[in-house]
Amino acid sequence: MYSVPKYTNLQQLYRRGIKLLQRMGVEAPEIEAKVLMLKATGLSEEKFFAAPERELTKREEKNFWRLLEKRLSGFPLSYVVGEKEFWSLALKTLAGVFIPRPETELLVEKVLELSSRGEETIVDIGTGSGNIAVALAKELPRARIIAADISARAVKAARLNARIHKTGNIQFVRGNLYSALAGLNLEKKVDFVVCNPPYVTPQEWAGLPGPIRNHEPR
Repeated sequence: MYSVPKYTNLQQLYRRGIKLLQRMGVEAPEIEAKVLMLKATGLSEEKFFAAPERELTKREEKNFWRLLEKRLSGFPLSYVVGEKEFWSLALKTLAGVFIPRPETELLVEKVLELSSRGEETIVDIGTGSGNIAVALAKELPRARIIAADISARAVKAARLNARIHKTGNIQFVRGNLYSALAGLNLEKKVDFVVCNPPYVTPQEWAGLPGPIRNHEPR
């Protein structure tokens, strides 16, 4: 535990969090400490920086230490706080489902660049948390989007994110790659197929950071 000595305000605990994350070797300790603090207190970023001397409640301090200790034990930040921003959308992240990567936004950008913005059909293979499908559904409300994944947990996460962001134009199906689309009568009717599958080789796996190897799906 790291709860001694007691830190009485936001700034003090925030700075302590930064130091502990630095010791762990986190690349952006200031950002991660802030994310953990906002999650623990329920404050907006604006309120957090507007009142750094604000005293913490016992519950807020306990929440911060609980989250920080989980992060220091090696859990990815997105699993610790339960969400990840993608395309300016706060997406829920469930253990056992890949965490969305910022570079995947390039796929969304490319579809939007080529899209007619009309009643198109888009297939998302390996939807994971639904990040691509939900982002496209928000940008292209007239499109029909079919999001598929072999993992039941991934489909659950994607459905949750679609519901949170009120995207009613996504159909979720479960199955391996294109086999999930059988019976949907999509032959010659699909305008875009998007996919960002896992592409790490067995040889590369051992060299990945611990949080990925130990907590994200292999």
